[in-house]
Amino acid sequence: VMVQRGAHGRLNARINEASGICPSRQTNGLYWTHNDSLDEPRLFLIKDNGTLVNEVSQSNLRHVDWEACTSTSLDRIDGESVVYVADTGNNFQWRRNQVLYALKEEKEAPPHLSLINEYLIQFPNSDRPPLDYWSKEGRCRDIESLFWRENELFVISKCIIGGPTTLWRIPR
Repeated sequence: VMVQRGAHGRLNARINEASGICPSRQTNGLYWTHNDSLDEPRLFLIKDNGTLVNEVSQSNLRHVDWEACTSTSLDRIDGESVVYVADTGNNFQWRRNQVLYALKEEKEAPPHLSLINEYLIQFPNSDRPPLDYWSKEGRCRDIESLFWRENELFVISKCIIGGPTTLWRIPR
């Protein structure tokens, strides 16, 4: 598929490093997105042409390095209309703990989000020193992608210096 010449839309200037995008489960044609790192904890609700519909601050969350989001209309554990946000960036392996936030997408107009759950993500052998890329086992702990499938959450981690991209299931 060839990308068409010219932009389909423009994002608001407050969305300066969109790192994740996932569909709203309350309103067709709207999408949640967020900035990567060095931003306050907030999500933006946008139309498919990039028009900003709503900005939702989440002062009760931390924003170290948000990398991805996914959403579901029904999760047996966290409920209906859930947006998951992965605060999991870890390029230099400094972070021993990463966090996955579960946010309920409320039906109110304009839509907003409320925290349901926090999942602390820890890898095996997480007591390793940072920047230890050369020992092969467990060096790839920079989670860049997140998806939901049949009541399970999965993340994909990368290695900044070689090594395998790894798929992990998040037990809840």
